[in-house]
Amino acid sequence: KFTPSATGTFSGEIKHESTGATTKTVALAGTGINPYVQGFNDVNVLTNSGWTQYNVAGTKNKWGSTTVARNVNSGTGAVLMNGYSDNGPSEDWLISPKLHLDNFNQFPLLSFYSRKFYAGTGLKLMVSVNYDGKSSPETATWTELNGNFPTATGTYTQSLYINLGAYKTSHTYLAWVYETTAGGTNNAAEWSFDDFAVTNEVGYVASNPNLNFGDVSPNTISASQSFDFKADGYGDITLTAPTDYQLSLDNVLIQSSIVVTNADAA
Repeated sequence: KFTPSATGTFSGEIKHESTGATTKTVALAGTGINPYVQGFNDVNVLTNSGWTQYNVAGTKNKWGSTTVARNVNSGTGAVLMNGYSDNGPSEDWLISPKLHLDNFNQFPLLSFYSRKFYAGTGLKLMVSVNYDGKSSPETATWTELNGNFPTATGTYTQSLYINLGAYKTSHTYLAWVYETTAGGTNNAAEWSFDDFAVTNEVGYVASNPNLNFGDVSPNTISASQSFDFKADGYGDITLTAPTDYQLSLDNVLIQSSIVVTNADAA
């Protein structure tokens, strides 16, 4: 067996020696990987890291490594998929290594960066606990998760605080699925993917609203605007608005401060 103590490439040999017999040498090689962090800087990342791609439809294109600056969020590389030149539909899977999320004693939180370019369909984030790691992903059961993918084009956006707590097994896989109905303009977007991580966190607060109320006359009240707030691990949370602003849980009772219960926030 190969049990690396660090990431990187390892080599060695085993010599079989016996009196009066020819010495036989067995060469050993292996790569230590961290399945929970990936920056995609190695151009061979889809063959030596546990990350794989699987082409279901659209044979001209598949997920692959890229070093083009616009497609890289940090470091020297990323992975990319673009089905523009395919004549028909595309379906291409970028699949993570096997994740032992049962070893996480707190919240296993997923984060990654993605970038959309050109018009076309979005990515899907999928999770499976019965994929075998080598067959067609169509042989397994997958559940779609909210990947919080960017809707604007041309800029890398980080997706944060994706809670994988419902999938704590010794054989959890994640996948990013690129699908189109046809190639060509307005059908097939280019998607880049970089800086993946799954971390073990005591809790999380996921909210980053950017609300613009525009021009509001003195002593009048603007229309309300909503934002998403998700949290877990910290119990009930009190939100307090700054001066001249107010908050509400139901858009009826308006207050300067509100309490969001852990049950409602999770």
